[in-house]
Amino acid sequence: DVQIWAYALPVNAVVVEPPAPAVVPAAARPAVAGSATVSTPPARPARLQFLDLPAGRPARPRGATPPHEMYNHWGHDRRLCHNPSAELTVTGGARGERGAVVVAGDVSLGLKLSDDEASFLQDERFETVIYIDGVFQSEEEQGYLPFTWKLKRDMLTPGEHVITFMVRGYEGHFGSSSIRVLRPKGAGLPATGR
Repeated sequence: DVQIWAYALPVNAVVVEPPAPAVVPAAARPAVAGSATVSTPPARPARLQFLDLPAGRPARPRGATPPHEMYNHWGHDRRLCHNPSAELTVTGGARGERGAVVVAGDVSLGLKLSDDEASFLQDERFETVIYIDGVFQSEEEQGYLPFTWKLKRDMLTPGEHVITFMVRGYEGHFGSSSIRVLRPKGAGLPATGR
């Protein structure tokens, strides 16, 4: 998939493009002492429109503040506008020979973020969304840290699965982390489906 973000430029934006070179025949150039050539300023392209504002007029209109809109990355502090790095921690499960966490009983999965990332997301506010094999399972709309979610053994069919935690900030910043888990075979199907 391709994701594209776009936004309209403010009314007082200045767009600078290189002008097309003006071609002026040599015979039409005025003679200037001490100069062999004189360039003619390019004509203003018809597609560009300029506002002729009186001196002293404020750049932004007075009145109500425009409503806050999510995902306006152009308005974010450049130092803070990024997608956070998240990590999953596991309590109650051991790694199998292929690296997947073996789920023989209930397992606690935790969301781990660096202090900087945690502070950034707490200020922005966020939610945590959980998927098993790409299928939505649960979400916590008022995100908090530390965050722990219990993966019950009966939520999985025997075999290997992928658990994904997605962190969605309310300003359009996303982070995710996934782990592989393995429910041993021979224990039957879960009593309650997904």
